[in-house]
Amino acid sequence: MAQEPRTLQAQFDPDEIEVEVQEGIGFEPGVSYRFTLEKPPSGKYMQYGAAKGGLYVLSKKCPKDLSEQYQKHPDQYEIFTYGEVNGQQTLIPGKDFDQFKPYLSRLLDIAWVYESEEGGKRLVFMSFNPDYVTANDKHPGDRSFESLGVCLARKLGMNIKAHDKFTWSFLHPGVAIEAEVEMIQKKGDTRERPQLVFDTIKKAEDGSGTAVSPQKKLSEDIDPEIKMTVIELAEGKKTVVEVIKAVKLHLKDENLEKAEMAELLGKYSDAINKLKQSGEILAA
Repeated sequence: MAQEPRTLQAQFDPDEIEVEVQEGIGFEPGVSYRFTLEKPPSGKYMQYGAAKGGLYVLSKKCPKDLSEQYQKHPDQYEIFTYGEVNGQQTLIPGKDFDQFKPYLSRLLDIAWVYESEEGGKRLVFMSFNPDYVTANDKHPGDRSFESLGVCLARKLGMNIKAHDKFTWSFLHPGVAIEAEVEMIQKKGDTRERPQLVFDTIKKAEDGSGTAVSPQKKLSEDIDPEIKMTVIELAEGKKTVVEVIKAVKLHLKDENLEKAEMAELLGKYSDAINKLKQSGEILAA
């Protein structure tokens, strides 16, 4: 009787190894380092691990019957579907997205970049729940009263008031901070990872070496037609949310596919944030 073939392991000759030594970048405790944002924050919808089939995390506000139906028969729902944005295959809202949208848990990821004197880079990540925002006018900056995102916004010079509309537009490419770093090994992780010591975060000083982009450059990066439309629609508006609603109304009659509309809204949203930062709209 013939034996079944063994599973073989591909091997290589260690004597062939010759690699370039990269600069090791670490962080000393108690030392303040300078970080910048090179990309805007990224937003994602939270999912359970593969053990639960990658189901999307629903908030406690979700009706019990809808949550139970989704948990039992997730294949019956199309919350997202495959599409294409900017030539890249990605997930776009599916036919059941609107039904689940108010209950989907979201996460905002920020990648702060530290660059060494030799030009090496290392990322330190921060994450926020973008839908949980609290502010307290009597205790500004106190994390027992205010959410982490509001506290960070205050550190970067934003004036946040309770009951105001809050956006994350203050986190744009070019923003720079200084902060200490600690190494943390979280539950389920296999190694320690760098984490900013939040209480040490402060806005980077202007001057030599600062990476804060000129406000004029923010405006120059916008498509001229989109820029003009946003400026017109923003007239008389007081908040970013009001401008976004005006844009959606403006685009309502456009005969666009859902993926095309999502891409265009993304461009308008980016333009709104940049024009607000440059002071060309919603100026106080």
